[in-house]
Amino acid sequence: MEFRVKEEQTPGTFLGSISQKYNDKRDGLRFILARPSHTTTDDLFEVDSVSGNITTTAVIDREVLCQFTPGCVVRLEVAAQTNDNFFDIIDIDIVIEDINDNSPTFSQQSVALSISEAVLTGGSLIIDGARDIDKSELFSLQGYSLEPQISGDALPFSVNFVRSLDGGSKVKIIVNEILDRETRDSYRFFLLAKDGGSPPKQGSMFVTVTSLT
Repeated sequence: MEFRVKEEQTPGTFLGSISQKYNDKRDGLRFILARPSHTTTDDLFEVDSVSGNITTTAVIDREVLCQFTPGCVVRLEVAAQTNDNFFDIIDIDIVIEDINDNSPTFSQQSVALSISEAVLTGGSLIIDGARDIDKSELFSLQGYSLEPQISGDALPFSVNFVRSLDGGSKVKIIVNEILDRETRDSYRFFLLAKDGGSPPKQGSMFVTVTSLT
């Protein structure tokens, strides 16, 4: 049997009932949670011994429970038994669904970079980007943009990125125009990281790029 629940729900959230498996409604049927899949799930769920209702007993943080896996499934075994020697084991999968509860975050608030004015267009600077620990494809890191410190300021850069399996990323700041240090020797802007939520969550880092001879 499979049930689903979104993470971060209040304790007592109803997932479903095991009793639907037994349409003959055996007299005196009782349910006992036999074995959680591992100790971290011991206090997350309970099964009502009479109704077979499964409810949460704690707030579930999917990113803590399934830190290194894209899917998050808790497996339980429930024993169903009666006084007339009926006995059955029910295998239950509880799918923990991700919500957009984390924003992309940078490891530092600002970074200072330097680049030669002789760099050709298409040259780039590579830096550590933001990390978003939400595991679903929708709520994970989706893209970057550059926002000048002064509104309307033209930047000779664009941005691209590569996402890693742990939710982090590498950012490539790409030079789109020939740089002339005598005309302008530095650029200041915010690097914005956004996820796929609606509305999206975002994080930012302030970047200074200095053009060197």
